[in-house]
Amino acid sequence: MKRKSTNRFVFIALTAAMMIIAGCGKWDDVHQQFVGSGEITYTGKADSISTRGGVNRLELSWLFTSDPKISKYKVYWNNRRDSIVRDFQRSTSVDTVRLMLDNMAEGTYHFEIYTFDADGNTSVKAETIGRVYGSQYQSELLSRAFRASTRFGNDRLLNWIPADESLVRNELTYTDADGALVEVWIDKTAETTLLENIPLAADFKLRSVFLPEATALDTFYTDFETIAYGYTWLNWNDYRFVFGNHGSLMFVHNNGNLYRSTANTSGDEMNYNLPTQIGNGWTIFETVFTNRNTLIGWYKSIAGVFRYNFDHVNVAFTDQAQIGVGGWDAFDVLFPFQGDVMARLAASPTLYRYGVDAAENFSGVVNEIVGNDPWDQYVLLAASGSNIFGKTADGKLWRIPVTGNTAGARQLVAENWSNVVAVTVQGDDLLAKTDQGELWQHPVNPAGTLGQPVQIKIPSGEARL
Repeated sequence: MKRKSTNRFVFIALTAAMMIIAGCGKWDDVHQQFVGSGEITYTGKADSISTRGGVNRLELSWLFTSDPKISKYKVYWNNRRDSIVRDFQRSTSVDTVRLMLDNMAEGTYHFEIYTFDADGNTSVKAETIGRVYGSQYQSELLSRAFRASTRFGNDRLLNWIPADESLVRNELTYTDADGALVEVWIDKTAETTLLENIPLAADFKLRSVFLPEATALDTFYTDFETIAYGYTWLNWNDYRFVFGNHGSLMFVHNNGNLYRSTANTSGDEMNYNLPTQIGNGWTIFETVFTNRNTLIGWYKSIAGVFRYNFDHVNVAFTDQAQIGVGGWDAFDVLFPFQGDVMARLAASPTLYRYGVDAAENFSGVVNEIVGNDPWDQYVLLAASGSNIFGKTADGKLWRIPVTGNTAGARQLVAENWSNVVAVTVQGDDLLAKTDQGELWQHPVNPAGTLGQPVQIKIPSGEARL
């Protein structure tokens, strides 16, 4: 039994061996049919392929690290509808191939690279993808934007939004307050940029620089955009009082804040610079005006008058005191006149002159201004030099010369001041506020007539144009 099993195993093994030999013969026949009688020979393929895109061009580069027999290469793209063949001389070390493809349409390309030797043997395919840039990419670029622009004195601070990854930098130019051209390059990592010594309403030019990829052949620039700023002007209807103070203007907002604005000498269309707040709580006063070096506030509800010493050079209040106590609620108009204070008795034709001494307190000297015309006919009163100007209900403006405590005959100086709702002074000039929220400065000539008015325009801030 044991021997019989052995013979059967031998038979099976011999049969299997014959079948394997027969199979091998058939595989060799198939192999021979496709590859011929010799061994397949492949040339070395392109290694470490990279691309660099540019404006309607692209650079392909790769390494030849082996096979000194390579003598030619061929590159296909555009679904093999386009190709290029180049001879190549191998060195004894690693060679770098750089192929520039010009006049390429914008888009993304699939490249196939093959190498050849002198016998026509080829490499296996090496492939990569690259992008060509052009007008479409350019049209999609936007300059890096800033989320805010804030004035700080003579400077402007730009606060940038996060930068696009392909941004390299921003380029910015402007002309500073001294007339010098300033050029600023702003790195993509910058979050803020300070434009120093830039005029209030100056514009600046801005563009962004992009590289579509880290090693791109070409740099892209957006067009320079002009960023322009103008003014938003104060609406004088928002202010209860406005008056001159040693060449500057002071004004009290309806919310009680006191502001000061200095004269503008830059030649811009504004007469005064951006206002600075110097106080608050001034809504308690019926009126406020400058008298010599002080501010006078008439606190009618408590029948008092207050003096505020003000250092106009250092822009600071140095002292305050109540200089009028009791009885001041009997008046309906107060205004300064030659260093003293004029007060009209309410519902009365009577005007009084209250003397102010060298310490700028009331001196106790009170005189009635006498004349031929009653003072209650005027709805507005203000003084310049030795003249008192009064507006009547019919909209006419009159000049009343005053000598000592005597008023002379009035003279008509303007026919139509119907739209004027308040009158004060700046130096010797009249300041007239209109019902449209405008403020006009009327020069007063030595003869007491009015010169050509100038509109007072003070910026409340700035606006992007």
